[in-house]
Amino acid sequence: QMGIVFSAFFYTYALFQIAGGMLGDYYGPRRVLTLLMSWWSVFTIVTGMAWNMASMFVIRLMFGLGEAGGFPVATRAMATWFRPEDRGNLQGITHAASRFGAAISPPVAVFLMLKYGWRAVFYVLGLIGLLWAVAFYFYYRDNPKDHKGVNAAEVNLITANRVKVATVRKEKKKIPWGTILRSRHIWALVFSDFCYGYTLWVYLTWLPTYLVQNRHFSILKMGIYAMFPLLAGMAGDIFGGWLSDHLYKKTGNLRLARCYLIGAAFVGSVTFTLLGAYAQNAYSAVYLLSSAFFFL
Repeated sequence: QMGIVFSAFFYTYALFQIAGGMLGDYYGPRRVLTLLMSWWSVFTIVTGMAWNMASMFVIRLMFGLGEAGGFPVATRAMATWFRPEDRGNLQGITHAASRFGAAISPPVAVFLMLKYGWRAVFYVLGLIGLLWAVAFYFYYRDNPKDHKGVNAAEVNLITANRVKVATVRKEKKKIPWGTILRSRHIWALVFSDFCYGYTLWVYLTWLPTYLVQNRHFSILKMGIYAMFPLLAGMAGDIFGGWLSDHLYKKTGNLRLARCYLIGAAFVGSVTFTLLGAYAQNAYSAVYLLSSAFFFL
């Protein structure tokens, strides 16, 4: 039953990724990300009101529908504000923030659950999301020149690349699906992201259950040790993003900086995942899985 409820989120999350990204291109990240964050924050709160498995399943479907466009539109927002040679490092930092949020969630969730009950966890996290949506709408701007905190020199640095992007999009209004589907590079990226996503969400969804049921940690101890792999992932995001841009700037070899680095990271992740899965000592398993998530 737990697996079915977890999967409900991903059905709509996967189906609406492309639609969410298209909305971000058409209406702009400011409005779309505000809407999406508000949507999934509301359904985070509603999750705390679920009364049976069927209601939880439907709520999770609606949750995934709202969150689907999150990363595509966030990537669109960053592409507007930063140069291509800085985007590896930038993606590392933003994904590290995502891992940090997931890392501090277990102890916070355990505290709220033990003190106020499991429903309170969803109410508090949903409220934080709504506050973020309001703050984002009033602070972020789709165009850097519209932001009061950006000076003229920064605008010139950013918009030199942005004009080229805008020109390409103006010339090609229709999405070239034929070219996309025939591209071996796209399929390679799709396959790598499938492998990455499968492994990532095992950590984000099943790790607490694994530590309690298979490694026999108490709920309180789980809240502490579930942080370790995610904090390691945070470090890996920052280091990997920096290393990718560093290699590109030093060698000019984009394939080395992106493709080969991804391959090496996957090998490291697989190696430490297997070592962690078969480790006899529970604490050693946590440290090994933390290393695996660092590489991931």
